[in-house]
Amino acid sequence: DLHSNLNMLKELLAVLLCLMSSVADIQKTSVSTCASQGSSYYYDVPSLTCSQCTTNQIPSIDKQQCVCSANAIASYTSWTASSGPSLQCTVCTGGTFPTKVQQTCIACGTTASSTTSLNLSAAIISATCIAYGPSSVVSGVCTCPVGYILTDFNATGALANNEGKLCLLCPFNTYVDSTNPYRCMPCSDEKMRRDSTGRCSCPSGYVEDSVLAAGSSASDASLVGIHVCVDQSVVQGQSFALGSFAQQKYYDVVDAGGAITSSVVVDRSLPFAAYYVASVARCKATRHTPSCQALANLCALTLFSSDHPTCQAYQDITKTVLQSSINGFKGWYLAMPWLFLRADHTGGAIRNRHQPRVRLRCCLKDGIFCRRSSMTNSVTNLFVQSVWHSVVEIRCST
Repeated sequence: DLHSNLNMLKELLAVLLCLMSSVADIQKTSVSTCASQGSSYYYDVPSLTCSQCTTNQIPSIDKQQCVCSANAIASYTSWTASSGPSLQCTVCTGGTFPTKVQQTCIACGTTASSTTSLNLSAAIISATCIAYGPSSVVSGVCTCPVGYILTDFNATGALANNEGKLCLLCPFNTYVDSTNPYRCMPCSDEKMRRDSTGRCSCPSGYVEDSVLAAGSSASDASLVGIHVCVDQSVVQGQSFALGSFAQQKYYDVVDAGGAITSSVVVDRSLPFAAYYVASVARCKATRHTPSCQALANLCALTLFSSDHPTCQAYQDITKTVLQSSINGFKGWYLAMPWLFLRADHTGGAIRNRHQPRVRLRCCLKDGIFCRRSSMTNSVTNLFVQSVWHSVVEIRCST
């Protein structure tokens, strides 16, 4: 009856409050707490604890991960079942310095000029190529070759009254803005380079997430993904169907008039269309913290549906990890956000309890429950899909 179901609801809420109190101490840890322990400490988001950067590493600007020091380049160790890829930093030697993205060591311009046929002044002249001028005039508008922007100034920076409009070569990792031919725009990923068509493209061994997300519909590539390069070996053989991972289903949708529709399907949810592919690929490749967090958040948006590709991808990644009891909670995997509590968890807030699952719809009149429109009540073995997923749904109207 209603009284027994209310008691069951009270028991469930007591379990939830107990679990929340168990993680209270963990949640007290913050970025400032870790920073106060020393300059080499950072706040590890997946485990919600303070950790220390190792040799040749420093905390990032946001103090939430380690990055290589300014004189070192970055690489990652291989993924294993007991340990995810870890950041390794190697100091550049022999008069070389890291590139901007810290992937390789190269010499400075003055050193390079002694071992190559190019010197600094020659490189600047050949890069600008401003002496050629605009290549054509179309409908009264000056145009330039692919990769060049228009400029009204000459090589000295003075207004080109005598020369007329000129063409200036954009840097190799930029493209010409399609709406403003006077402006070079940076590529969306630092690995990208401008190709012969003037478009930014990923280097060999990488593929743009937007291309994967669009699939056979090439026209969708500009509308989906976040336009970054992902490791091709990680996504090889993996299917990314936009109609599957970007689809979201909502239940019991109430319209403005109060009518309830049992289910509504959104064919292309923007957060899923944008972040799914990059989050899966980067989290799987190097356990990139922001990507793993994004993947977990997408799973949460589906209410932790085991049938949705986002939650399936999260579960597939955690299956490769042996360390699965971070902070004493089974199901909290190393370097991953905590979404699921395993059924065999026997410590902490919950011990071998049955999990009531209640759905209650009612009306409320003068503070008294007056009608029960639908009720389902099933008690199963404990498998709390999420700390928040165990909250009972109650719908009331006055």
